[in-house]
Amino acid sequence: MFVLSKVSVLGVLATLVAGLAGTAPAAVATDHVPVPTIDAEVFDGDTPVAVIVRLKQDGGNELSPEAMEEATLGRLRPTLDRLESLGGITRIRPFRLQPSFAADLTAEGLDQILALPGILSVELDDRWPLHTAEGMEMIGANVLQTYGFNGEGTAIAIIDTGIDALHPALGGGEIPNPKVVWGLDTADGDNDPSDCSGHGTAVASIAAGVSVQWSPGRHFAGGVAPEARILAYKAASDDDCMALRESAVIAAIEDAILHREGEDFQLVAINISGGGGSWSGPCDIDNPALAAAVDAATSAGITVVASAGNEGLSNGIASPACIENVLAVGSVWDQNPSATGSLFCLNADCSRYCNDEGKKAGQPACYSNSGLMLDLLAPSEYLRVAEAGGQTTAFGGTSGAAPYVTGGLALLERAHPDAPPAHLRHLLSVSNTLVTDPGNHRTLPLTDLITAIFPEGLYLGDALNTDLFGPGPSTSQAFVDSWGPIGSLQLTLRITHPQPEKLVIRVRGPEGHDVLVWDDTVVPVSENCLIGTFPVDLEPVESLNAFIGTERHGVWELMIEDRLAEPHAAQIESWSLLVKDLTPPSEVRSPQITYLPVAARGPGAAGTRWTTDLKIFNPSAFTPVQGHLYLVQEGANGTEDYLQRPLFIPAGAQVNLFDVIGETFGLTSGAGQVLIDASTMPVIAGGTIATQAASGGAFGQFEHGVTASSCTRLILPHISGGPDFRTNVGLSENGGVAATATITLFDAATGVLIGRPVDLEVQPFSIHKIDGILRAAGAPQTTVDAYAVVETNNVVSAWASVVDQSTGDAVFVMGTEPISDGAVMIPVIARIPGVAGTNWHSDVRIVPFGEGPAELNLEFRPLGTPSDQPVTATLTVDQGTEAVLKDIVQQIFGMDTAAGSLRIIPGPGNPPMAIASRTYNQSSQGTYGQVIPAITTGSRGKATVIGIDGSADQRSNLLVSEIQGHVVEVEATLRDRHGNTLGSPIHLIVEAFSLVQVNDVFTVFGISPRPNCRIHIRRTAGQGSFFAMASVVDRQTGDAVAISMTEME
Repeated sequence: MFVLSKVSVLGVLATLVAGLAGTAPAAVATDHVPVPTIDAEVFDGDTPVAVIVRLKQDGGNELSPEAMEEATLGRLRPTLDRLESLGGITRIRPFRLQPSFAADLTAEGLDQILALPGILSVELDDRWPLHTAEGMEMIGANVLQTYGFNGEGTAIAIIDTGIDALHPALGGGEIPNPKVVWGLDTADGDNDPSDCSGHGTAVASIAAGVSVQWSPGRHFAGGVAPEARILAYKAASDDDCMALRESAVIAAIEDAILHREGEDFQLVAINISGGGGSWSGPCDIDNPALAAAVDAATSAGITVVASAGNEGLSNGIASPACIENVLAVGSVWDQNPSATGSLFCLNADCSRYCNDEGKKAGQPACYSNSGLMLDLLAPSEYLRVAEAGGQTTAFGGTSGAAPYVTGGLALLERAHPDAPPAHLRHLLSVSNTLVTDPGNHRTLPLTDLITAIFPEGLYLGDALNTDLFGPGPSTSQAFVDSWGPIGSLQLTLRITHPQPEKLVIRVRGPEGHDVLVWDDTVVPVSENCLIGTFPVDLEPVESLNAFIGTERHGVWELMIEDRLAEPHAAQIESWSLLVKDLTPPSEVRSPQITYLPVAARGPGAAGTRWTTDLKIFNPSAFTPVQGHLYLVQEGANGTEDYLQRPLFIPAGAQVNLFDVIGETFGLTSGAGQVLIDASTMPVIAGGTIATQAASGGAFGQFEHGVTASSCTRLILPHISGGPDFRTNVGLSENGGVAATATITLFDAATGVLIGRPVDLEVQPFSIHKIDGILRAAGAPQTTVDAYAVVETNNVVSAWASVVDQSTGDAVFVMGTEPISDGAVMIPVIARIPGVAGTNWHSDVRIVPFGEGPAELNLEFRPLGTPSDQPVTATLTVDQGTEAVLKDIVQQIFGMDTAAGSLRIIPGPGNPPMAIASRTYNQSSQGTYGQVIPAITTGSRGKATVIGIDGSADQRSNLLVSEIQGHVVEVEATLRDRHGNTLGSPIHLIVEAFSLVQVNDVFTVFGISPRPNCRIHIRRTAGQGSFFAMASVVDRQTGDAVAISMTEME
C-alpha cells in the first residue's frame, strides 16, 4: 500500500494557535501614538501606496460573526466619514470583521491618517505571488510558455486519488472534456475517476491545469503544461482514500500504456505522487510486478515520475520512486518559509518532525526523502492548487514537486520529440542550479527546463539498456559535433550490476587518450548499481582534467570491462558527457573571484623544494560551488595565457588540493597566481606553501585568499635583510589590466630612503616576484629592518616573504592600507616554552603615519591574569620611522615567561598605523615562525576557521580573543571536510580584550586526529565580539602557520 506524499504541518501548531486566539489582548494605552510600519522610501512622488490601516479594538471578541460585522461598521463609521474630507487617500475598502480598512495613500495621506484619533498602525498591503507561479518561475516553465512551449499535442497520466474534472482548471465538465480525455477507477473497478480526497486534483492542476480567473479575488495561475491532456486514474478506493493500492497503480500504468495515443495527443509521462517503504538503492527486485509495469511504460517511450516521500530520510526513498526506471523527485521550497509554517510531521503520530525555519527558497525541504536513487528536485512548499469542488487550496510535500517535473516533460516533448526516457533523464540532470542536501551531502539538479531544452554541451551515449556480457569489454559511443578545446568534462553513468566493484571503466577521447574512471580500488556506494556523475559526486580513479585543452570534436568511447565471471544480469542503462568551453578569466571576472596571490612548485634556496596546497571552503549550506580554477604563471598575460580547471565543491564542504600546481594543473615547476572563480558565491580559501625539512617534518607559510581591492597605496611593514634574513617581495594583479608599481624602502630606525625605488610592471592576473628586494633596490648588504611603500596605478595585491637564512622557513606578510580605526589588537604575543621542546617568542612592528612623533600605549594581558589589570607600556615613534619591538614580552614588558593578547592604542591625533607581528619558535638551527594578524573588529555572530589539520605530523591549536572590551561567550564546533560535526561542541568564556587558547583541538574535542577540518564558532552570550584563529604546528620542526577566521552570514 502506498501512502500519499502530501506532507502535514505539525499538528501541535493548531493547538498552539487555538490557545493564543483565546488569550485576552493587552490593553492599549490611551496616549498611544501610532507608528507606521512603512518607510518614507516606499513613496515615489505622488504615486499612492497600498496600505492596511488598523484602528484600536474596543472588545467584542465574544460576539457572533453577524454581531461583529455590525459592531465593526459602527466602530469604523466615524473614521470613514472623516476620510472623505482628507486628501491623498483613495480606494478605501473597509473590512467586515475587524476595525480596519485598506486604502491607497500618498505621503500626504499617510500624514493625515496618523493625525486621526484611534489609529493603531499603518502597514503595507503586501502583494503575495501565486505559489504555483513561483514554482513555474523557479523551473523556467513561465519563460517557455511565452515561447509557445505549453504541452500542446501531449498527454500526461495522473495516478492518484482521482480528479475533479468539473473543476474549471481541469476542463470544467464530465470526462471526456477538453482537458481530461480519459479516466478510470482502478481501485474500485469502475469508470468513474472522481477525486475522493482532493489530492489528485491538486497534483493534476500543477502538472497541466489551465489558468482560471473567477473574480478579482479568486484566481488559479495554471500548471506547467496548460495545453497537455490528462488521463485520470483513481488508484485509491473510496473507503481508504488516503492510500494507493499497488495493484491499482499497476493496472493504471498498464491502461495508460494502452491509451498512450489519441487523436491529438501522445502520452509522454505518468505521475505517481505517493509511495511506501524505504530503499537506499534500486528496489526493482523487491517490487517485480511494479518494476515490470514501469519497464513496459519506459519501453513505450513514457517516463514514469514519482515523489520521493516525506519521512525526512537521508538514505532512502519510497517505492515506486526507487524503481530503476522511475524518475524520482524530491522537493525544495518555492518561497521563504514562515516561522509558523516550517514544522512538519515525519510519521503518522507526529512523534518525528522537522523544522525548516530559517531556510530560503530553493533549499531542500526537511521532510523530503533523499538518497542514491533520487534524481532531481522541484519546488513545492507552499503551492496554490486546484481544490476539488471548484476552489483553490494550499498544497505541498513531494507530492507537489513530482507533477512539476511531469508537466515539464510535456514541454520538453516539443524540443526533443520521441526522446526516450533515459535521454530525458540526462537532459533534466543538466541544470544551472545544483542543490546540496546537508543530510547526506548529495548534490542534485534543481529542475531547469530552459537548460533541458537547450542543453549546451550535453552529448548522449548510444547505449540504452545495453547488456554487459562478462568477462570482456563492452563499448558504447557518443559523437561530439562541436569544435574547440575542452574547458571541463563531466561523465554521467547509470549502470546496473550486482557487484559494481568488478567493473573497470575507461573513457577515451577523439585523440585516442583514455582515462580510467572506475576499478576495484573504488568503494561502491550501492551493491547493485553504479549511478552518478564524475567528478561531481563520484571521484574518478584518474582525473578527467587530462582532457582539458584537447579537441572535443569526434567520437568518444565508453569502455567497460566486466570482471565478474559467474552468470549475472547487468546493463549500461544510459550515459552522457557534459563538455564545457575554456573560459578566459577576463570573461568571468566578478566579485565572487578569490585570489591566492602566489602559488609555487620547485626548488628554493638552501635545498628547499616548495609545493602549494590550496584549501577552499564552500560556506553555503545548500548550494554547491560550480566554477573554475585558473593558474596564471609569472610574467604571463592572464587574459590570453592561462591554465583552467573545473571547480566543484559540495555545499558545506572543504577541499584540500594538494600540490595544486603539480597535481591540479600538471606542471613540474612554476609559480603564479591562482584565481578561484566560484561563479555565484564567495568562498573561503587559503594556501600553504611548504617544504620538507632535511631533518624531518615540514615548514612553510600560509596565505589567505583575497578579493580585489581598489587601494593604490599599500604598506609592507616587515622587511628584513642581512646574514640572518632575506625578504622577497611580489605583486599580484587582480583587475585583468596590466599594472605598474613602485616599491620604496625606508629604514625602520631613521625613516631614510634605502637604496632606490624599484619600478616594475605586472601582467593581467599574473605576478611579479623580486627575490631579495633589498638587493634589487641597491641597498647595502648589511643587517637592516625596514618597511616598504607600494604605489600602483591599478588593482594589485602586495606581499613579502621574509625568509630565515638558517632554516629556510618563511612568513607571508600581506600589504595593507594603514589602519585608521583607533585601537588595534594582536590576538597573541608570547615568550613561553611550548610542546615538544619549542620555545616561542614574538616580534611586533608598528609604522605610524601621522604628523610628528606618535605616542602609542601598549596593553599586554597575559593568560590567567584579570583582564582589567593589563601590563602597560608607552612608546614614542618618530615620524617616518618604525618601532621594531623584538622579543616584545621581555624587552618591552620585562616578563621572562608569558603569553597573551596585545592591544595597541594610538595617542593624540589617532595616527593611522601599519602593523606586523611574527611569533616564532626559536630553535638551535634558527627560527620557524607565523604571522599573527592585527585586528580592529571582531564578530558578534558566526565565523569559521578552515585548515584544521591533525595527524602524527601536525597538531592544531585554537585561539579566541575578545576585541571590544566586553565579556563574550562562544561555542566552538569541530567539523570534518563534509561539514559533519565531530565530537561535542566546547564552550569558552573570553574576558574583555583577553585571550583563550585551546591546545591540540582534536584531543579537547575527543576525536582522533584527521586532516582538512574546520572549526565553526558562534557567539552564545555576552556583549563582546570575538576573533578566532588557528595555529597549525608541525610536530617535528615546531614550525606553525596562523589561519584567521572568516566571518559568516
